Parts: sequence; C-alpha cells; structure tokens
Amino acid sequence: MTHGQMKEFRSRVDRIQGYHGLKKGFRRRDKFGNIVSIYKKGEPSRTGMILRSLIILFVGFTVMKSVVIYNVDAVTYSNFITHLQGGDERSQLVASALTPDRFSEPVGKFTSLATERVIDWKSQAEALFEEKIAH
Repeated sequence: MTHGQMKEFRSRVDRIQGYHGLKKGFRRRDKFGNIVSIYKKGEPSRTGMILRSLIILFVGFTVMKSVVIYNVDAVTYSNFITHLQGGDERSQLVASALTPDRFSEPVGKFTSLATERVIDWKSQAEALFEEKIAH
C-alpha cells in the first residue's frame, strides 16, 4: 500500500471504530499510535432525577424547619403545633410535617452557628472598610 492508500484505509477504520464505540465508549489508536479512550456517560434516568429532586426538597425543608425551631421559643412553637393539630386535615398534615424530629436540633444549631459566623465576619469586614475610609 502506498502512503495515500494507507491514510485512507486508516481513516475508514477509525470511522468504523467510532461508530461501534458510540454507545458504551471505546478505545482506539490515534495517528501517532497512542491509545485513546473515550467513555460516554449515559443520560441520567428519570427516576434518578426525581429522586435527586425529592432529596433536595427534603433537605431544604429540614433545614428551614430546623432554623425555625431553633430560633423560636419552644413554648411558642409547641403552642403553634397544638393549634395546627386542632384544625382541618391540611392543618394536621402541616402540623405533622413541622413537628420536631431528631435532625431538627443539630441542624438548627449548625445553621445558626454558621449564620452567626457569617454575620460576625461581615460586620468585621464592614468595620475594617469604614476604618480605612476614615483614614
């Protein structure tokens, strides 16, 4: 084979290998003889996306509920839950969702500490900025 024919043959082989490897990924050699690996990720499944969305909603709701429970007086919050439990079906559902669970206290403490640290850092930065402006 001449050089031109070899080049054309190699391009055809590469194209065929490319078609065969489209589904799962493949390995082939490039024009310098190096091995090239191409692995394609599959599309996420519909149930995986739904499950991920539900987990994000659950975590977000738990954090919100924990912050509210931690920052509101315990007596006031329990009175609020008791009031909701005496209402209609929707209110009872909301009351059961908002009742404190074992994650509420630790998550509430963590988020309040993180918030306090951010607020402290921000106030320190503002004080430093104002001090530099004053000079």
